[in-house]
Amino acid sequence: MLTLQEISSLLKVHPETIKSLVQRGILPATDIGTGQRHKYRFVKSACLEAMSKPINTVAVNAGDMTETKPCQSNKGMVSGTVISLRRMGSELDSLLGRKTSERRRNSTTS
Repeated sequence: MLTLQEISSLLKVHPETIKSLVQRGILPATDIGTGQRHKYRFVKSACLEAMSKPINTVAVNAGDMTETKPCQSNKGMVSGTVISLRRMGSELDSLLGRKTSERRRNSTTS
C-alpha cells in the first residue's frame, strides 16, 4: 500500500492530479480518511495497470485539430501589420463607433 505522496512521486505527477484521477474513477484507491478529510491508499500494481490503459496513453496535440466549419466571415483573410496599441484602439473605436445623425431623437416621442 502506498500513500498519496508515494504514488505521486512514482507516477511523477502532482498530488492534486492524483486526487483528481481518484475522484474521476480513473485511478483506484481506498479512502481511509474520516469526514471531510480524505486519506487515500493505493496498490502499486493496480495504479500502474490503470495508467497503462489505452484511454490514458493517447497522445494529444492541439496542432493536429482542424475546424469542421469554415469561418463565417464574409471578408477574406487579410495579413495585417503590427501596429501600436494606441493606433489599434483608435481604429477599433472608429469602426465600432455609433453612427448617428447630428440631432439625436428621443425614442419615446414621435
